[in-house]
Amino acid sequence: TGLILAAILAALLAALYLEVLQAQRELQRELKEIGHAAKALVEEENPPPMPRLPLADLRDLVEGLEAAAQKSRQQYRSLRLEKERLEAVLDGVSSGIIGLGADGRIELMNHAAEKILGTERSRCEGRLPVEAHPSTAIERMAGEAMKGSEAETETQISHPRRRVLRIKASPIWDSSGEVGGAILVMDD
Repeated sequence: TGLILAAILAALLAALYLEVLQAQRELQRELKEIGHAAKALVEEENPPPMPRLPLADLRDLVEGLEAAAQKSRQQYRSLRLEKERLEAVLDGVSSGIIGLGADGRIELMNHAAEKILGTERSRCEGRLPVEAHPSTAIERMAGEAMKGSEAETETQISHPRRRVLRIKASPIWDSSGEVGGAILVMDD
């Protein structure tokens, strides 16, 4: 009888091991599907729906990921629309406006700034102000604003044509009280 009980116990343990192994493989497959779908949620504008999985805990995870991705897409669309509105307003202003990011590089430039400096926005974005125009006054004003100071000056430039510019530079403060960029406003 002891041998029979040991054989039954061994058979039950083997069956349990096979069941656990099967569940582990199924869980790995489902998590892999979730991983691929989550990547698509982030990278694609119109991602395919998340997989519907049999395990309730994973369904909750999938639904949470879908809700987070939907909210992220809505926020991205809202930010993109806000940026387009801001660019439209800036392009309607007669003053030249240059926006610098936290690294001091040009992130935005309106049409008036392009005309004043004799350059194109696409050639300036991502560059330092001195790379966009060789004026030391523009570089100096940008530097002051990036240090947290308001600055204003009049200077003469000769490119693209000789003229006097009034430049006002202001820091942009982020939510933690640090300089997060700067705005340069130029009038001729």
